[in-house]
Amino acid sequence: MKAAAPLVRWMMRRSLRRAFRRVAWIGPAPALPEGVPVILYANHHNFYDGYLGWLVAARLLGRPAMTWMEAWDRFPFFGAVGALPFPPGDPRRRAATVRRTLRRFEEASSSVLVYFPEGRLHPPDEGLDPFPEGAFARLARLLPTAHWCPVA
Repeated sequence: MKAAAPLVRWMMRRSLRRAFRRVAWIGPAPALPEGVPVILYANHHNFYDGYLGWLVAARLLGRPAMTWMEAWDRFPFFGAVGALPFPPGDPRRRAATVRRTLRRFEEASSSVLVYFPEGRLHPPDEGLDPFPEGAFARLARLLPTAHWCPVA
């Protein structure tokens, strides 16, 4: 899968260039301590949200990214750039993904988890879904040193 990473990164950058006239970060990049895991969290109202999260992690923060992806089985090639399977209704695979995430944070403590707490892509006119009860608390317990950073 590592060999596919340059191709997938190229495809994502190309898609972003075609979809957006400009992608910009307003203000200075957040000051993040070295060696501390980062969790970027956002709503998920656009197909490109995962691409943009990856771009923020890679370009702005200079850190490797991971994303828990509900539709990973349909698009496994995103695994080359850090996507991990997080299928609905499969608690074993979700638990395995959480364990893999923790291992990656141990191996590369400066990694970034791009996290969509609503858990699904949906139109903005639906508003915000409630976040799963206890999700933030469980992640905070598993990653007590993580720096949480909301993005929009």
